[in-house]
Amino acid sequence: MIQTAIRTSNRRSIYKLEKEESIPDGMCIDTEGKLWVACYDGGRVIRLDPETGKRLQTVKLPVDKTTSCCFGGKDYSEMYVTSASDGMDKEWLSRQPQAGGIFKTMSSSIKIESVVKEKNRMGECPVWEERESALIYVDINSQKVCRWSSLTNEVQSVSVDARVGSVALRQCGGYIIALGTRFAFLDWDTKAVTTILELEQDKPNNRFNDGKADPKGRFFAGTMAEETAPGVRARRQGALYTLFPNHSVIKQLDQVDISNGLDWSLDHRTFFHIDSLAYAVHAFSYDVHTGKIACPRLLYHLEKEEQMPDGMCIDAEGKLWVACIDGGRVIRIDPETGKRIQTVRLPTPRITSCCFGGKDYSEMYVTSAYDGLDETTLAKEPHAGEIFKITGLGVKGIPQNFYAA
Repeated sequence: MIQTAIRTSNRRSIYKLEKEESIPDGMCIDTEGKLWVACYDGGRVIRLDPETGKRLQTVKLPVDKTTSCCFGGKDYSEMYVTSASDGMDKEWLSRQPQAGGIFKTMSSSIKIESVVKEKNRMGECPVWEERESALIYVDINSQKVCRWSSLTNEVQSVSVDARVGSVALRQCGGYIIALGTRFAFLDWDTKAVTTILELEQDKPNNRFNDGKADPKGRFFAGTMAEETAPGVRARRQGALYTLFPNHSVIKQLDQVDISNGLDWSLDHRTFFHIDSLAYAVHAFSYDVHTGKIACPRLLYHLEKEEQMPDGMCIDAEGKLWVACIDGGRVIRIDPETGKRIQTVRLPTPRITSCCFGGKDYSEMYVTSAYDGLDETTLAKEPHAGEIFKITGLGVKGIPQNFYAA
């Protein structure tokens, strides 16, 4: 437990460490008044807000016995973290050869602000549209495709006739969307929706969920079964499809529960996919020439406090960012090691998806939802359903792919 001394005889509790964080050790403060605490045997430093008592950020280190931290460097933008090797047996030391070393991390001053105050029942699938300096996204349960202009701060929307799970940019302008159980084009100016083809007509309770264009201009999107009652859903009814630019389609995966976040490695050799009810991120081999995926393997299984994985994106360093619905956070995962390396908390629990955007793709946009929260919880969560911009992550994203037709 971390405590602050108001007077020598009066102190109050700020933050009680979670089990995985282990024992608090050394600590320092940054220029925003936030505390950084080294977690001995936790292999991390955590950033805390003394005013709210909330953890804002987690930075993982390559050793367990993290002992203390301080800021330094020319402009004090670097954090130095000490560690220990005492208390580790030979096997443990062989797995952590850097134990006892001192590490330098670039301190990023993370800022989170709500940029779209208009509430979304189920905001999802954010896509940065560079040509419009805008964020395109969907509100699934309101059956709307929305566009927020970063220049005017205005939100426009187009209503459609079914729940819309995903949207992607078209090379020729406009958008491709997955709504109900069909693929369609959306002309923003005329609001016209033109169906390309319909799937799963034998599954009236299914709908499309998350989707994204691949590096060669194909559109990947998956389906899921809707709930028939709160918490009641037919299992393994979904699938993952690929729509080619010539409008042909193939089924990539079957017996999926909730097909969700997806992206591709920077070398275009790996496809990443989330089936939410598996509480995991899986990696597949990916043939960029054919669009086919194969050889699934578990990449990361979410911890209990992270709750359920939802949308996902990749950054310019090849690391994955996963939105944790009901976990109130996005987590950064290293696909090479399968380890979580960073956690960023958001001010509302139902965090649904994320993407990079802005002029140089240094901003992260995060969608959220208010559907699924009861009245009591909603009263305590005034930001539920809003869209957030995170700056200061210290990493950039990459431009979105276009559907090639």
